[in-house]
Amino acid sequence: MKRISILNFKGGVGKTSISTNSAHKLALMGYKVLLIDCDIQANASNLIPQKDRKPTTLTHILKGEATFEDAIQKARENLSLIAADSNLDRAANHIVISGIKGYKLLRNATKNLTGFDFVIFDHSPFYTAISESALWASDEMIIPTVLEPFSVEGILGIHLKRDTYIPQRFQASKATPFSGEHSRCF
Repeated sequence: MKRISILNFKGGVGKTSISTNSAHKLALMGYKVLLIDCDIQANASNLIPQKDRKPTTLTHILKGEATFEDAIQKARENLSLIAADSNLDRAANHIVISGIKGYKLLRNATKNLTGFDFVIFDHSPFYTAISESALWASDEMIIPTVLEPFSVEGILGIHLKRDTYIPQRFQASKATPFSGEHSRCF
């Protein structure tokens, strides 16, 4: 199973569009995909209309109030979702208070997760304890950017934080230009 974080410490660069569209395309190709919305804005969670979502969210998992299985919800064929909610900041506080155990929770839970080929973490544009926890759980990261100064600074900030706080090393990849025109497939 591949676990991929999609992040940049800059808003508006297409993180959620890339997360949801990549998850959708992989699902169409027959892969089993779990999309985890790590952003308090919960835009990726819109794969499932609010009225149809389970009440159990990533907040409940991170606070130890629920298991992954409790929060996973099928969005469509081969694509499942763990939704975010507006209380995700409380989960971030819980991670900090819990120490290293809190930061490793996502890593440990996704390592033991079966039935999925890909886990995609859609990050917020801010570096939080949830971002750090999702990075600990990731094997790879995709950093969408547009060639503007603040977006590039976001990349530099990610590498600084990663090198300082995240123990595993990510393989270097290549930069791929992105047009900035975002389309939605859901």
